[in-house]
Amino acid sequence: MMAPGIATWLVSGYALLLAAIAWGFDLMAKRASHRAAAWRTGGFVYHPDHDAWRCPEDEWLWPSSFDPNNRVMRYRAKPTVCNGCPVKM
Repeated sequence: MMAPGIATWLVSGYALLLAAIAWGFDLMAKRASHRAAAWRTGGFVYHPDHDAWRCPEDEWLWPSSFDPNNRVMRYRAKPTVCNGCPVKM
């Protein structure tokens, strides 16, 4: 049996390089996805047991309306709380 030629080694090395690059892209995509998810919620935390969100200032937002066309639930807090929020200013 003959030893693998130089072409075999080059193709194998190229395949490993492509696999490493794909792995790197996967890691970057996961990181970007986590950052985007954190940005979308903006520090708000959903509590499914209460069906409510808690803002970074520890105030609660409760369901206020449902849009059946877009299938979106809207959550609101008391205006007296949100209008004077230091995070918004």
